[in-house]
Amino acid sequence: MTLLLRDPTAEIASALRPRRPALDTLVGKCVALLDIGKMRGDEFIDRLEILMNARGIVTRRYKKPTNTRTAPIEIIHDITLNCHAVVIALSDCGSCTSCSTHDLSIRWMSATFPESAC
Repeated sequence: MTLLLRDPTAEIASALRPRRPALDTLVGKCVALLDIGKMRGDEFIDRLEILMNARGIVTRRYKKPTNTRTAPIEIIHDITLNCHAVVIALSDCGSCTSCSTHDLSIRWMSATFPESAC
């Protein structure tokens, strides 16, 4: 069974830097699951983790201390050292979404991800 993931942004090309190529597969890769701290986000991450693990995808869980600020640099650093991809559990279109988008586009997109992790 193929797992198809979609990019929720309408951005076709980055204004700041070229987009990273998509991974050929997530099987055998490590995916960071970032809970931004919104209500019921943990339930979404719980279910996603079960589905990913059943398909041979290794996951690591992370949680922001608050949804109103960007992720601490320590979390971002750990993700860049140990994971190949990131899924951010967003639950609305408010400021928490803006902070998470900032984390992704500014910090993670410029990071060097590992060849092998987890």
